[in-house]
Amino acid sequence: MINKMITILSMILLALILFLGVGYLPVFSAEGFPNNMEEEDIEQYNQAVDLYKTSQYARSYEIFNELGRPGESAHALYRMSKLTENPQEKMDLLNQCVDLYKQAIEKDSVTVELKFNYEFVKKQLEEMKEESEQNEDQQKQDNQENQEGQDNQEKQEGQDNQEKQEGQDNQENQEGQDNQENQEGQDNQENQEGQDNQENQEGQDNQENQEGQDNQENQGGQDNQENQGGQESQEGEDNQQGVASDGELSADEKAMQELESILQMLELQEKDSLKNNQNVIIPKEDGSNDW
Repeated sequence: MINKMITILSMILLALILFLGVGYLPVFSAEGFPNNMEEEDIEQYNQAVDLYKTSQYARSYEIFNELGRPGESAHALYRMSKLTENPQEKMDLLNQCVDLYKQAIEKDSVTVELKFNYEFVKKQLEEMKEESEQNEDQQKQDNQENQEGQDNQEKQEGQDNQEKQEGQDNQENQEGQDNQENQEGQDNQENQEGQDNQENQEGQDNQENQEGQDNQENQGGQDNQENQGGQESQEGEDNQQGVASDGELSADEKAMQELESILQMLELQEKDSLKNNQNVIIPKEDGSNDW
């Protein structure tokens, strides 16, 4: 009856501890276990307990594990889990604790502390796993949001670059059109200048042709004048040649010409004398004239 009441009270205490979340884990001693260990094993066990009390949990765990004490080994592993800051390492140690407490309960199903420690560590492990999953989900969500943000940023940058490229292309096209229009304007100006130069050249050619015609006419007049002078000179030369030919006449013919000339002179003198009442030359008896 007393043992039953103690068991009930222990269960109530365990429930309260689990409800309140108290993290205290009792330390087992050799007195609570069967006294079937060798003296040497008892010494090692007490050594492991002393190491546990001085927070040398790793060495304590090794001795408890060699002695085949899963409950005490689980105690040491739990204390080691409290010292690490790595979440994954902490979860691995708690997993081993749960397995060791389960083994201890199979060996000693009466000890209430083993059941309490088992439920306590198991609850912590589940909370850590749930928190880890939430962190992983949050990390995935954050990564997804970051990826979407990067994708949106890259997409926005792509759109901005595309718009910028289109703006540059439009600007280049506009500049190309402006250059083309300027080139066409220059070509038209050059064509107009070419036409003006051609017209000026034609005007100069016409003027030169007109001057050439005038010069030709003047030249023709000069040639005619020269021809006329040449004809006159020719006639003079011909007359001179005629006179020269007369010089080649015979003596009788010359005498006749001189006589005719004298008679003409006489006739002229006679006419002048008649007009001026001048003396008339009278021939002498011998037929000579008194000149």
